[in-house]
Amino acid sequence: MRGAVRRSVLALAGLVLFGSTWPALADWAGFRDYVAIAEVRVEEESIRVEIRLRENGLPRLRALLGLAAEAPVSEIAGQILRMVADRSAIPEVRPIAVWRVDSSNNGGRGAEPYYQAEMTVPLRSRPRVLNLIPPDRADKELGLVVLHRGVPVADPAPLSKPARLQLDWSDPWRSRFDDAEHVRRHTEPRSFVYVEPYEVRHELLLKLKDLLPELDFVPVNPHRIQGEERERLKQAIGDLLLHRNPLRLDGLAAIPRLDRVEFVRYRREGVEIVPGGEPLDSATAVVGAILVYLTKRPAAEVELSWELFAAGESSRSVSLQLDDEIFDADVTRRDPVFRWSREEALGISPTQDALPTTIGSTEATSAPESLLLRVSGIVLAAAVAWRWRRSRLLPPGAGAQLSLTLAVAGCVVFYPEIARFSAHAGSAVLVGHGEEVMKAELQALLHNVYRAFELPEEEAAYDRLAMSLSGDVLEDVYLHQRRTLLQRGKGLGGDGRVQRVEVLSSDIESVDPESGRVSVAARWIAHGSVSHWGHSHPRDTLYAARLALSRAEDGRLKITDLEFTEERGTDPGM
Repeated sequence: MRGAVRRSVLALAGLVLFGSTWPALADWAGFRDYVAIAEVRVEEESIRVEIRLRENGLPRLRALLGLAAEAPVSEIAGQILRMVADRSAIPEVRPIAVWRVDSSNNGGRGAEPYYQAEMTVPLRSRPRVLNLIPPDRADKELGLVVLHRGVPVADPAPLSKPARLQLDWSDPWRSRFDDAEHVRRHTEPRSFVYVEPYEVRHELLLKLKDLLPELDFVPVNPHRIQGEERERLKQAIGDLLLHRNPLRLDGLAAIPRLDRVEFVRYRREGVEIVPGGEPLDSATAVVGAILVYLTKRPAAEVELSWELFAAGESSRSVSLQLDDEIFDADVTRRDPVFRWSREEALGISPTQDALPTTIGSTEATSAPESLLLRVSGIVLAAAVAWRWRRSRLLPPGAGAQLSLTLAVAGCVVFYPEIARFSAHAGSAVLVGHGEEVMKAELQALLHNVYRAFELPEEEAAYDRLAMSLSGDVLEDVYLHQRRTLLQRGKGLGGDGRVQRVEVLSSDIESVDPESGRVSVAARWIAHGSVSHWGHSHPRDTLYAARLALSRAEDGRLKITDLEFTEERGTDPGM
């Protein structure tokens, strides 16, 4: 089956090479919720406005604005949003460009066509107040996104009535709307903690201006950072974060791995990496960092202690995600610890989880334990036999006692074989629990394999793979992973990754009672992402394969054979 194994290696590594050039198919700031949506970017010398209008909503917008049925899209875009800076009305500005976009031609399968318009309003001075005014009788037709010098002022929200925006030019993070309906929450720097089958990942969004006083490295120009200083700054930030904000898992201190540090910014699709050639404005720049904590089983308790409170900052938002469940909380200077447990959050015991180390498994007896048990059994059996020969005449009931003693001694002598039989029987227990348990087993095993591709250290990567794979599959996947990292180091590969694995089906085809080997036909989606920190641009791939799973000597369920029968891309929302 070596040929099938080699094909499986390519499929498992399929998402390792995709890069950040993959088209972003994310919903444009919740565009599906509105007939039109406007992104307003307030810069130092101008206000730039981008408006998208759904093609099927144009009749509604014409009626809302009192325009004729044949009014062009440019006229709709020019009147959909009015602005007043301080007390001076900004004159109506015609869009400098309007074009139609058919999303289905750009990879957005099933998306509706829309029109996009762009316009720029020059500023003679920096306004302190900007009023944004929608059409009369507007309900939730118009959505609004506002950024001040690149900083999001509020989360995307409908603009159904005039909104007053106060602009703080010295610190755009303090710009705000008077209306409580327009608040910045999810676009505020925060922490995202992901609990996965074999790891916990802490993704941080931080303000660069808050980190600079904590670093050993001082840029030549702290207000505008560029060139080689960007990389030195990233290294200094990574060194800092490895020793701050400690995490405890199941009551024990966890050691982090630095996955990455990037300078990022907010855009209509979410968070994106700032290109290397662009200088950084330290007043508005955002740092994105990812710390990874490897585990042998899903964490049952997480405790995050937050230490990096900036001057004037009183709280930090933390979101923990487990599967599809999200748990939000704030840590404060008075109570800086975020605590979470499965039992309290979901009402389940950690032992109820579908873990490869617990479901239907019996730990195999080690060689020293096996030898000790055999010797003990032999000594016990010999002692009973010697006493029997010496007494010659058995007292009443001694025969039953002798039989019981010999039975116990025999069980001890042959305990290792009994243990291995129980391990094989564990496969039958697994089958008896049905498809949902098998799905959970496969999801954890496959997730661990994909995540192993991200470990640059050879020993760590091999040990990680060995938790899920065995035999030829393990060796071939490991060698391919090394070649992939070598190509990436030469600049020949992208930096994509799999965020999660969704097992769609796992049909048990056969069970070998002698070896405990289970043959399964499975289908799953590898959900990939080219960005992090609470936002993603998906690239999903569907796989179908026949797998063989067996209990290894350490008692874990592992994939021992693998042959792919299908591989294709899917719609992001599938």
